[in-house]
Amino acid sequence: MSNNYNFQGILRAFDPKSVKVTVAGVNIVGFSEEKVTVERANNSWELNVGCDGEATRVKSNDLSGTITLTLQQTSPSNDFLTTVFYNDQNNDECVKIEIVDSSGKSKIIADKAWVEKMPDATYAKAHSDRQWVFRTNNVGYYLAGNYESAVETNTLTSPEGAGVFFDDNGSTPVAVNKDIGGAGDNSWGGISGCNTPAGQYPLPAGTVVPPVADDANASGTGV
Repeated sequence: MSNNYNFQGILRAFDPKSVKVTVAGVNIVGFSEEKVTVERANNSWELNVGCDGEATRVKSNDLSGTITLTLQQTSPSNDFLTTVFYNDQNNDECVKIEIVDSSGKSKIIADKAWVEKMPDATYAKAHSDRQWVFRTNNVGYYLAGNYESAVETNTLTSPEGAGVFFDDNGSTPVAVNKDIGGAGDNSWGGISGCNTPAGQYPLPAGTVVPPVADDANASGTGV
């Protein structure tokens, strides 16, 4: 696999305010200096080496992880997250968390997450933070860079300065930078010819995706 980079004349930018965090569809506000941290629980592969030096690597299918939101103690989102915690305690309801960098193309999704425990509460002369730690059984990543302009990032498959990767035979480009809001194979918006929901991550090549039934017109139960 080869790649091609062009760094000449590039001045990238990152705006922390452009990183949007939603929990159960609600925008979280009032972050502290450290906004959000996402971490997988385990390595993707573990290496086992025998006494004679022969080695085997074992794939881990554990995609669980933690998402930590650090809020100021005065943030109104503390009220909402407290409600999320007690709603889960009483009704056994997980929530969906989405983290999107609109000044780049990074996107992190956890469809089923829950508050591990209520944050420690400190009241003192100085301001203190509230750390909300969520656990999830599956956290999906797409970590991308940031580019010079929103126009460039949102319209080009491979903005200048981005990596252009090719398939194994070195002839067919494989798009790395996807348009979050669009449609088709070069977008996170869906797969060509399929009714996949907005924000759907691309499926592996060759995956057969059944069409989604139109509930309004379907004669059966629908999907």
